[in-house]
Amino acid sequence: MPSHKAGPPTLPNDADVELHGPLRQKLFNVDQGSNRDDYSQVHPNEDEWEIVTESEAQPYLPEGKSRRVMLGIKEKTTVDIPLLGAESVGKHIAVKPGYVINNGGAVWGLGFAPKRPDIESDPHTQYLAITGFRGAEKEHHKQRGEVPTGTYKNAIQIWKLHLSVNDDPVEPRLDLCLLHDFGPVKSLEWCPYGAYEEELEKDIPKLGILAIVCGDNTVRLIVVPHPNALRQSEGGQGTLYLRLKKVRYTLKLNSMIPMVASWGGHSKVACGFANGMVAVLDAERALMNGHKDNDHPQRYINSSVVVHASAVRNIAWHGVIDPVNFASCGSDGCVFIHDPQDPGHPIMYSRTRSIAYALVWPGIGDKLSYMDGDNILHLCDTKERSETSPGNRLVEGNAASFSIAGSEMHPFLSITSSDGWLKIVNAYVLRRRGETKYQNIAYKLEYDPEEDTFQYIDGLKPMSKDQSKKEKPYYHYMKDSVRVLTKTCWCPNTTSAGWIASGGAAGLCRVEFVGRGTQWT
Repeated sequence: MPSHKAGPPTLPNDADVELHGPLRQKLFNVDQGSNRDDYSQVHPNEDEWEIVTESEAQPYLPEGKSRRVMLGIKEKTTVDIPLLGAESVGKHIAVKPGYVINNGGAVWGLGFAPKRPDIESDPHTQYLAITGFRGAEKEHHKQRGEVPTGTYKNAIQIWKLHLSVNDDPVEPRLDLCLLHDFGPVKSLEWCPYGAYEEELEKDIPKLGILAIVCGDNTVRLIVVPHPNALRQSEGGQGTLYLRLKKVRYTLKLNSMIPMVASWGGHSKVACGFANGMVAVLDAERALMNGHKDNDHPQRYINSSVVVHASAVRNIAWHGVIDPVNFASCGSDGCVFIHDPQDPGHPIMYSRTRSIAYALVWPGIGDKLSYMDGDNILHLCDTKERSETSPGNRLVEGNAASFSIAGSEMHPFLSITSSDGWLKIVNAYVLRRRGETKYQNIAYKLEYDPEEDTFQYIDGLKPMSKDQSKKEKPYYHYMKDSVRVLTKTCWCPNTTSAGWIASGGAAGLCRVEFVGRGTQWT
């Protein structure tokens, strides 16, 4: 396994010298947080939903269609993936475990449910939530618009996946659909720990707690029931369709347009708004109180400050277990560092001439990464007396990147782009001055409009950031919105920490293994 030897390692297990993907034996131990049970008193309530049939669920399901997808490296095969169906990548590329899911709608919310290793019955079973628009690449919504509650039906799809590099492929199954009329979903994130349950004597166990930002200008917290528990009482093995009648907590402020919501540990949720305001919610207290204060949701706001001069694009907390600080970026090109204990004095960390689209700040170290409007991924060191400036460029591309994802178990980042690339890079690799910075390519998505066929190009060699900018002129990508990749995420559970998911405007979501070494199972 090639490694980089530019200097002494700065991370445990020498994880910062690996170039091509995370190794199982070098993962950081996060069991101390993963095994916590912080919401033992919060459970799904049957009065919050009703189970409906597939025919009754149709108005909420995606408006997409079957997709023709070409897979393979030397021998290429074109397959038709039906709506809400899936295809194994491993059937076409033996060394590439993974799946392509036709979820049908543009993906703007994507995340694996965090599990508890001490109680999970099958470590290889993972649950992936996918949501966004009901339509695909032809559906668009204004950033400052509002879709009134009840006028736009939508669904949060939760897929059951068997992620193993040794077992035969198991077809992904749409296990649970949460049907709602809250409009398009702009943002989705699971509570990072302390919320997973499998078996309880009296109450319904929960799969997790979701924070979503909806098109009706609300932020909602949903206690999601575990589908296995519902299936035991309802019977059957097909998809469960739950039409939501109410959720555990709803935040709606007059004339305020929420853009993003991010969990800070299990107890806080930071929300960014279109007017530049950042608010921190006491999510733990709101969930514990249930529906007692439905008429006064604002009482759970710990702080609210107008920080940015325009819309907040992304929020990232520094770490997972009760983090102290978080960062925000916005359409004003600024990156701010926040301390919830001193909310009135955010620190402007950097400012660029264009939009700052996304950022990530994993708790494994001090490095913060953000993507600006010039399609450059900047790497910053936030510790005192740092020698790394915000101008340190880690990745450059030809098109905007709307999503960056990091992990608490390894130093690799995954980066989407509007021209169909999914790239992976170790943010902590030490390089000598002037040394080439290489980007690992998970895949490239192409589209043939004449054949109406998508092609996942695999087996691409790592390329330098300079090579990636020479591929095609920038304007070329303005006409191919169908290839836009909008979201990516790593699996937060140890057994499957080498797997990532990514999705985009076409309503296709790909889940794949990018780890290295022989110790993965």
